[in-house]
Amino acid sequence: MNRLTLALLTALEAVVIVAIGLAVPLLVGGVVWGAELGFSGDVMSVWRAVVDVWLLGHGVPITIGLDAATMTTLGVPEDLGVFVLSLAPLGFALGTVLAAVRTGRRCVEQQWVTVIPVGTLVVAVVSVLLASTANVTGAGPSMPVAAIAPAGFYLLGAVIGVLLSASRGDVDAVPVLERAVERIRGAVPAEAPIVLRAAVRTTGVFLVIMTGLAALGFLLALLSGYSTIVSLYESTEYGVVGGIIVTLVHLAYLPTLLVWSASWLLGPGFALGTGTLVAPIATQLGPLPAVPVLGAVPQWNAPLGLLVVILPVAAGALAAALARRRASAEDATAVAPVPVRVAVVVTSAALSALVVLIVAALAAGSIGPGVLADVGPAPWAVAGCAALAVLAGGAVAWVGPVKGGVAGASGR
Repeated sequence: MNRLTLALLTALEAVVIVAIGLAVPLLVGGVVWGAELGFSGDVMSVWRAVVDVWLLGHGVPITIGLDAATMTTLGVPEDLGVFVLSLAPLGFALGTVLAAVRTGRRCVEQQWVTVIPVGTLVVAVVSVLLASTANVTGAGPSMPVAAIAPAGFYLLGAVIGVLLSASRGDVDAVPVLERAVERIRGAVPAEAPIVLRAAVRTTGVFLVIMTGLAALGFLLALLSGYSTIVSLYESTEYGVVGGIIVTLVHLAYLPTLLVWSASWLLGPGFALGTGTLVAPIATQLGPLPAVPVLGAVPQWNAPLGLLVVILPVAAGALAAALARRRASAEDATAVAPVPVRVAVVVTSAALSALVVLIVAALAAGSIGPGVLADVGPAPWAVAGCAALAVLAGGAVAWVGPVKGGVAGASGR
């Protein structure tokens, strides 16, 4: 396949990925327009809402301007009539990443050199065009962020897909990487590749384990708060259409809520408004919106609540132990020196903290004016706790001599 044809197909696929992401809010918007407004409302208002939801789901902040009548109905002070909505329903971003991973995994030979730049550029252009249709005077999405954020998620997914494809030998990406490594090989210690591989494995396993623990914790919270959640559904009287829409919104925010759950397990917890805190050691809440899922917020005020941080430390220890076993099987003598093991633990903690910092920042934001401008985890605090968990767990896992030889490491 020549490069021009590949570029055109990649551009088309990138447009389809964006269209699929828009499909769900477009369907919901169509149902609301028909069922609630009888197809008589302003269709452009529905379209702007659809685009805003998709962009918000990729981390693009949306400026909201309330008219005088709405502010009077809601009791919002005049100086809070314009606010920023930035808490992202990360389900949309996750969908873009997964679709881009599939694109990257289909690359063969040197196709990734064309696929990644073209696809990323097309997503950026389409996002800007969509954002321009949703902008009105004094309100709408941030255009600079709209040009970067959705394309960034596509780029992340495509790169992951290419790396996965390269790991099974389908992508000939190695020559480019080898040339880059050759240029810097003389400037880095010989143990650097070993340290980096072990650190990446530790970080990956740690994140997978923490995701599983967060999902389990969230499920337990839903079960314990089930009656409250049902009561909130009933008290708000959404109706059938409204109930379905609210449930779909909950599903879109599920990845965000899982990050909150992980933040709670790591210790710092998360906020549900300025001056509030939901953490293992204490829960301090003010008035909350009548959102059903908030009925699952744990109401802990136990001094021993911080014992849950043992779980992240155990996750760090297990991740480091698995990485050490793999590194020892590859070359036990290379990971035997104490400085190498220390470097692995420190690098793993730094990488884990970096990833957690980015994810926690994406899961924090604003959902309204006033106190509702501060919702979600504190990224630096959560990242710091993740680093400490990996440091503590890694130190435990890497203590002790490394068995010599591949046979010794594998138990023979």
